[in-house]
Amino acid sequence: MKLDTNSFFMKISLPKRYYDNYIISQKYNYESKKFFEYFDEFCPTELDKDKQNKVVTKLKNIRDDIQNNFNSINKVFKFYEDIDIAKAQIEFENFMDSIKNDLFLTTIDDWNEIECNLTKIRQTTTSNFFRIRPVEHPSDEIKNNPYELFHIPITKRQYSNNERFSLAGFPCLYLSTMLPLAWQECHCPKIYYYSKFRYRAQVNEPFVKRNFDTEPKFLSLYAPYEINEYGNFNKYHNFELWLATITKYLKIYPLVLACSFININGKTPYKQEYIIPQMLMQWLYHHIDEIQGITYFSCTNMTSVTDKWCAYNLVMPASPPYDKDGKYSKKLLETFYISRPMLYSLPIMDKAKTYSNKLFIEDKLKKINEFQTKYKPIDDIGNCVETIAEFLSCVIAIFEHCENSDTNLLLHYLYSLKINWVLLHNKGNDKLISAKKNKLCKNDEKMLEVFEQLYHEIFSDHTRQCNIYNILYKYIDFMWNDLTTDTDIIIYGFNLDEIKEIEEWLNQRHLLFYCKNLAKHSEIVTDLNEFTKTSGGKIGKLLKYKTKTINGAKKKFVLIEHPFIIIQTSNTMYSNKNKIIFKNILHELEECLENGLYNL
Repeated sequence: MKLDTNSFFMKISLPKRYYDNYIISQKYNYESKKFFEYFDEFCPTELDKDKQNKVVTKLKNIRDDIQNNFNSINKVFKFYEDIDIAKAQIEFENFMDSIKNDLFLTTIDDWNEIECNLTKIRQTTTSNFFRIRPVEHPSDEIKNNPYELFHIPITKRQYSNNERFSLAGFPCLYLSTMLPLAWQECHCPKIYYYSKFRYRAQVNEPFVKRNFDTEPKFLSLYAPYEINEYGNFNKYHNFELWLATITKYLKIYPLVLACSFININGKTPYKQEYIIPQMLMQWLYHHIDEIQGITYFSCTNMTSVTDKWCAYNLVMPASPPYDKDGKYSKKLLETFYISRPMLYSLPIMDKAKTYSNKLFIEDKLKKINEFQTKYKPIDDIGNCVETIAEFLSCVIAIFEHCENSDTNLLLHYLYSLKINWVLLHNKGNDKLISAKKNKLCKNDEKMLEVFEQLYHEIFSDHTRQCNIYNILYKYIDFMWNDLTTDTDIIIYGFNLDEIKEIEEWLNQRHLLFYCKNLAKHSEIVTDLNEFTKTSGGKIGKLLKYKTKTINGAKKKFVLIEHPFIIIQTSNTMYSNKNKIIFKNILHELEECLENGLYNL
């Protein structure tokens, strides 16, 4: 039976999770055999016959190369199990040298050069990266020192541990492209500090064209679903590029697989699934002048939401030279702007914050219990009411016992309750009520009337805020900390020189910013018009001469007093109305910030 592209990449999905004790070499050998079973069945039947034949021919041509790569990794495992670590590393180095032309070497935001084409494989890339530090209570030491969330200082290298892409004693900077993923990677702490890192080359891109040759290079390890998603468009619209991409990927799949094993029950100091990732880190140190980091998909349990975000992680060794105190890598300091650490605690863990929602749900449960006591409903109505009562009791129990709950388990409970709300909504729907109306005697009509009222009260339109569904949804969002208010600074100017002073001032205070080039008239005027609409102002505020329209602004554009700054506070369903503040004098911005007028 032939496997189309979607089916094939689903069959070879990663990571591989095992729940029992196992020997890594045996599992790797088993997975390699399964891979070839699927590989030999792979035929992109969704494409026309001519393209199918091209793919099948290409697959036949690379099959031996893939087998050789699996064999090389197996040799590494064999040397390692024979306690010949030196030979294992030599074999691995030789293997990496043999696949060097098939590696995906990318920029930090995933620009690849494949067959002379610049392309991005990951759907979601960004200039922002995140790092968190779990804590048990607020800490002034962390709050007042942005570098607390940078890499472990070289002077404290003894605290760096062995992890999947980490070697004990060799500090690295670990970042995630989304805060929720960083939270998951740190095992979902209840309270933590987080910092945002912004890639410098992208900040100044409006003024200085990026030179990928001078930027840090990353070895990018992709999950099969990322390659598959990339192909959903390109295999139809850029077939040759897609074919070249999957060819490269399948040839290095043995390496990606070897880095993607998880032992769910493994809590011992020695983790055999880390053998190849740690050897890859050693190889990276040996080639640090050519490749400065690795980007990789998460091996955490992402079944809830995050696989849909296409978020990914990156690691960059803290290589020399170091700063004047001998603590931090100069190269990494020059690569990112770093925000001040911000404290976040999960609202659902605080009974004071959940109290009003708990009372709201308890009121619904009280009414359900009173209904059961008074009317003693039977059949479908009785079963529905009993199930609703159990559902409400479960929600209340979460609020009562959340302080001591495992956060990852709690998150899955909330998702489950949200789904159950939908199922119950359908179970007690208007069709059930309508059907019962035709069968009940007059004595039961009042019972049905009260039930109908209760049902609509509990399962009201879930676009409203005061609603059990939205309460659950809100606490899920707050656990991810992905939709809270964010503040940004945008610097507008005609060239890099005139905004240099502002950039330095903001960087010294660890306030992150973007740049916009005023030379791009139409684009900028449209942006400013949207900003002023949101803040309730007029675009003429930025000009020496009054104007109320975009066309008027374009005519007067050269008269803008520049550079100027916009402080933009994002708007979410859980935040206040968006506020945009215009400032064109640096000391005014400083005064506002020092007086605590803006939460940056």
